Amino acid sequence: MSKTEETAADRKATAGRIDYMTKKREALVSDLTSEAAVKLAAEVVLGQKGLDVCPINVKHLTDITEGILIASGTSQKHVQGMADKVMMELKPHGEEAISVSGYESGDWILLDYGNFIVHLFHIPIRDFYNLEELWKNGTFLKLPEELEQILKRQRTRSNPFGGGSAE
Repeated sequence: MSKTEETAADRKATAGRIDYMTKKREALVSDLTSEAAVKLAAEVVLGQKGLDVCPINVKHLTDITEGILIASGTSQKHVQGMADKVMMELKPHGEEAISVSGYESGDWILLDYGNFIVHLFHIPIRDFYNLEELWKNGTFLKLPEELEQILKRQRTRSNPFGGGSAE
């Protein structure tokens, strides 16, 4: 690679990082706190028959984000449908994903909103990566009672945070 090509590539990479950071700052203009946004995303996923919904506060564990939602779908199409619905329902609240990864395959879709991240998995992929273990020192976010009841009915695996476990 010539010096001119290298410089152009460096400028393009820098511009991409600046654009990403600008979008990340813009994503912070919302009428929801990160906790409220994670809870709303959990409600949407539960309404779409998402399984093993796990809303976690990780603010005290990392500087990269404040909240994480982990959930499963029964097929790639189910996971894609949940992702579509989450993005659609959060947008009116000023929340727009900075980055969407994995949508095409539908095995693991990551919706990065900056202050919170939504991980939607096809069940076998979630079992393999086991993100709950990575974030087990986080705090499980309590949902309103009616959603907790749905969460309990739609749980197929043990909850490492307690509460909402399979009965």
